[in-house]
Amino acid sequence: MCIRDSEEGLFFLTNYEAPNYRLVKVLFSGEIIEIIPEKKLALKRVSFLDDFIIANSIDIDMNSLIEFYSKEGEILDYKIPDEISGTLGSFSMQDQKLRFSVSSFIEPTRYIDLDLESLDISIIWQDKVTNFNPSEYKKTFTYYESKDGTMVPLTYFHKKDLELNAQTPIFLYGYGGYNISIRPSFSRKYVGWLELGGVVAIANLRGGGELGKKWHNAGRLKEKQNVFDDFLYASKYLEAQGVGNRKSTVISGRSNGGLLVGTSLVQNPNYFGATLPAVGVLDMLRFTEFTEGWGWRGDYGSPLLSKEDFDFNFDISPYHQLKEGECYSPTLVTTGRRDDRVVPSHSYKFVARIQEYQNCNNPVMLLDTVRAGHGSGGGAAMPKWKRIELFTSEQAFALKHVSS
Repeated sequence: MCIRDSEEGLFFLTNYEAPNYRLVKVLFSGEIIEIIPEKKLALKRVSFLDDFIIANSIDIDMNSLIEFYSKEGEILDYKIPDEISGTLGSFSMQDQKLRFSVSSFIEPTRYIDLDLESLDISIIWQDKVTNFNPSEYKKTFTYYESKDGTMVPLTYFHKKDLELNAQTPIFLYGYGGYNISIRPSFSRKYVGWLELGGVVAIANLRGGGELGKKWHNAGRLKEKQNVFDDFLYASKYLEAQGVGNRKSTVISGRSNGGLLVGTSLVQNPNYFGATLPAVGVLDMLRFTEFTEGWGWRGDYGSPLLSKEDFDFNFDISPYHQLKEGECYSPTLVTTGRRDDRVVPSHSYKFVARIQEYQNCNNPVMLLDTVRAGHGSGGGAAMPKWKRIELFTSEQAFALKHVSS
């Protein structure tokens, strides 16, 4: 991030000599002035308002931790009330009040006006979700131990009156890549699962940016196996706590998360109740040869140019690690016909090979959405009715197999 400061210089949010990021001001003379130093928590965004800077970090529970600074770096005595928690953003000043958005896993997005002096709160807009009452839901945040002893953040949520047991359906989601942080935010696609008596679990795997650049580095290139181990051990943790079991668990992820699910499926055949690899990178040897695959080398390396990169990618490549005669979990692979980021051929050939090799009656299916691209966002990528159709198909497939 770069912001110009009048004629003096530029502000930069940087991880240079600061794995958890810091804000510096680079004068046009070349001098570097530190404005917000690196701290124990990862600083993800800063917002420049008329009189101050808002520092938006990720707290230990994955919610936003907001601090206020002057433009010279002096910490200011403003605060966000404790009852406002989740992911905060879109900061601005309106009529001498601080306006911002807040969303969490169990509370739809709200826009709030806050008087910084009195701490009076006014909700100026709230997303209405029919027949959904946030007060009926419970969220649990914890850390669990992964294979190598690393403690990994995990959030799971469900209806308060749900009696958790070993048969409870679990929708386990992860990403783990590209320094991207999976933050608390409300998603309508989970409401049906929750209403039907399921639990949604979100694991903040290595490879993401939740705990700074070191967390990202611990899950990329030759360290990528850590991400798959973290995901597997999230399921093991929930099972050990009496929250579902491996066969009542569906694992889900998109794009780099599709790789996560594909590799988790192949490394743990017939372990999970169902798997949902979506628009996934499933051929880890030739991804650089298509569309913008060349841009993924920072996380995956260059397997066609480097033997070291070839070797570790081959070991985790879902397509290449499939074994003939194996029994794999029920799987629904989804892709978009017009996906020009992760081309559909990844999904096509993965499904073709797993269907050829499958040695049991577990179904392996492909859902190819025509006139749709990579994202699940609005517009040409995937309009709302197609998103509804896609998520309905995924969750119906999952519930059929984790509830049987």
